[in-house]
Amino acid sequence: MYNPSTTILIFSRKAKTESKVKKLHNSNQKNEQLHQALYNHTIATVQATGLPYFIINEEQQFGNTFAQKYCNAIEYCFEKGVQQLITIGSDCATLTVHDLLQAANTITVNTITIAPNTRGGFYLLALHHKNYQRNHFLQFHWCKSTLVHCICNYYTGLTYVSIITLATKADIHSSNDIYNIINVCNALSSLIVHILFQLTHYSAYRYSNHFNIAFAHYSRRGPPCL
Repeated sequence: MYNPSTTILIFSRKAKTESKVKKLHNSNQKNEQLHQALYNHTIATVQATGLPYFIINEEQQFGNTFAQKYCNAIEYCFEKGVQQLITIGSDCATLTVHDLLQAANTITVNTITIAPNTRGGFYLLALHHKNYQRNHFLQFHWCKSTLVHCICNYYTGLTYVSIITLATKADIHSSNDIYNIINVCNALSSLIVHILFQLTHYSAYRYSNHFNIAFAHYSRRGPPCL
């Protein structure tokens, strides 16, 4: 069972800001709606775990680099008394409650848990506050394809820490990422699948066999944010 002091940190920009950086659709309106859908999916998944959480978006983030902003967000949580922290973003459409609870169950002072994405980064990092060192974190290869390798190398050098790796998943950074996920994954929530189909005009007929179960109990009416 996870420690009651375990908390989730959602470190992400708001959908409107994120949509200006990542183009998922040629329409600005639909691009923002896609980012909002991903953001809402992340929040709902986190809430379903029953774990406490912090949301730190661009309005609360401070620092000159991504590394500084990320470290400052982590330290904010630890200063609030958090002992065990799970950090995520909002661009992994296949993030599940199971992923988060599995990470929560693995955190100890002798472990660090990382869930790689397909770009060499991660969509989840979970650690005990005693295994966080700002100076080392600032030196990791943030926003590069060698990030996970760099983090694992560092913790491998600490004889008292074991690395636990969760399943690799794809983050969504472009419209191609959406199509790739739809092609290979039938585990997306019905809400996310419906939104991706509606906003990208992807061929639901062509991939109906993948999603018969997903749509069986779901109304075609769009969510309120649409």
